[in-house]
Amino acid sequence: CPGGDVHTDRVAVRDEGGSTEYLNQADIHLGKKETVKDTARVLGRYYDGIEYRGFSQKAVEDLALYSGVPVWNGLTDSYHPTQALADVMTLMENTKKPLSECKLVFVGDARNNVANSLLIISAKLGMAFTAISPAELKPDRALFHEMSELAQQTGTTLSFSDDLSAVAGADAVYTDV
Repeated sequence: CPGGDVHTDRVAVRDEGGSTEYLNQADIHLGKKETVKDTARVLGRYYDGIEYRGFSQKAVEDLALYSGVPVWNGLTDSYHPTQALADVMTLMENTKKPLSECKLVFVGDARNNVANSLLIISAKLGMAFTAISPAELKPDRALFHEMSELAQQTGTTLSFSDDLSAVAGADAVYTDV
């Protein structure tokens, strides 16, 4: 797992009978001495799966492309899907209703990795999602458009507002730092 703090993931793997190896991105010089492509090929021969927790979205995509093993994104500057999955699980545990009846509101920088991931998972799961932020921090236009098209297929709505009153009716409110 090149990148940050992964203690929870390591415990989960061990609970299921597996073992883990923590590789610090700085220590292995990911993308510096050898290309990410070459490192991915080597890691794919040593490990059954790779979690990448770092900065570069391209690095995690290259690991997935060239390693030959499952790769999951534990955090990049662009996305944080494992966080979004955990957040949806928490919402399911605490609302006791189908996600298609839930409304999730994100308040903060709606361009950040967590907001992007919550937008995507909401569209995929058919959960209403609203991002509230100043207009200059609104979600990436292309991503929002793509997810809005997907939301039509899953029967939900995605919206953006700069008005805090859009939090009305939320089942959960997620705030930025």
